[in-house]
Amino acid sequence: MIEKCIEILFWSVHNLNTYSKFNLTWASPTIEFIFLYYMMLWLSVWALYKTNRKDEFLPEIVRDRRTIFIKKYKLALYFNFMFFFLVIFFYFPNFFDKTGLVRFIDVGQGDSIIIQTPKNKVILVDGGGSFSFSKSDEEWRNRKDPYEVGKDVVVPILKKQGVHQIDYLIMSHLDFDHIGGLIATIEKIPVNHIIFNGTIKDNETVQQIFRLAKEKKIPLYQVEFGEVLKLDQYTTLRFLHPAELDEVYLELEQNEQSIVFLLEMYQTKLLFTGDIDQFTEREILSRMNSSQTQIDILKVAHHGSKSSSSTEWLNYWQPKAAVISVGNHNLYGHPHHDVLMNLENHNLEIYRTDKQGEIQLEINANRWDVTTKLK
Repeated sequence: MIEKCIEILFWSVHNLNTYSKFNLTWASPTIEFIFLYYMMLWLSVWALYKTNRKDEFLPEIVRDRRTIFIKKYKLALYFNFMFFFLVIFFYFPNFFDKTGLVRFIDVGQGDSIIIQTPKNKVILVDGGGSFSFSKSDEEWRNRKDPYEVGKDVVVPILKKQGVHQIDYLIMSHLDFDHIGGLIATIEKIPVNHIIFNGTIKDNETVQQIFRLAKEKKIPLYQVEFGEVLKLDQYTTLRFLHPAELDEVYLELEQNEQSIVFLLEMYQTKLLFTGDIDQFTEREILSRMNSSQTQIDILKVAHHGSKSSSSTEWLNYWQPKAAVISVGNHNLYGHPHHDVLMNLENHNLEIYRTDKQGEIQLEINANRWDVTTKLK
């Protein structure tokens, strides 16, 4: 009988585990939490032990059974409730923290950015991608469990951060170095909405992502210039590109159709640019107000390619700092020397994932601060 019950229990756990809604994601615990956790656990057990050992909490004559229970187990109930609330608090570690967070993940030659708003809305912009350069006659050299940026980098970072769901997944465009890691991400973490640039690219990765979205009933939205997404009272996304679209169409050259949007969080402004080139930069500027707009952080387009980040573009936005997401010793020569010189000539603080690893930006009502994984 006991063996049968255990089999049913394991069967239930296995089947529930296949549904993402039943998976609980816990942030990596701090040293302080670990100490409090074991202290409260020990006090709870100790209180129960003391209660069952002798009725030292009871008066000699008590006739009310409810009073007996409360007086007898008062200390044990207190510590167990404290333990319960400690666990709940840890499951929602940022509930009372109104600091916004933007993480430029080091995914090598690609893009992946996590945005967490002060009200704990989570936006994932792209998911990187792992390239394989092995030849067809060298399959014996492939690992049984090959490295995959979504499975091995993006998903673990999201789980370590305690992300229970992705409110909006933004695919800036459909090139592999931006979406390759999204298959594992969609499979492992619940996604509420997917935003894309209104085009389709004919390859297996794109087809698999859209197939997963259909299977999981994730709504897809195409965005265009002028649309605004209000995430919470502190955070707004303003979409600047692509231009107005009539219908979804096939597009092999995706860079020029990248989603470009302005993130406004408190008083801080960040511009996300995908892989646009200088022609697209001029097209966007032609739709903007003639007056210059100052931003705080520019995500440099196309990993610092020579074809992007024109002087006209930098003059209009006047950023204070720039972030370049790029792979170390990549085959494309990114970021280009001319782009770096242009950024330096505009007195920008430059942050690079190939040199400094992950770049984190903490934003509150008064200021923003940058920290890097590698100094």
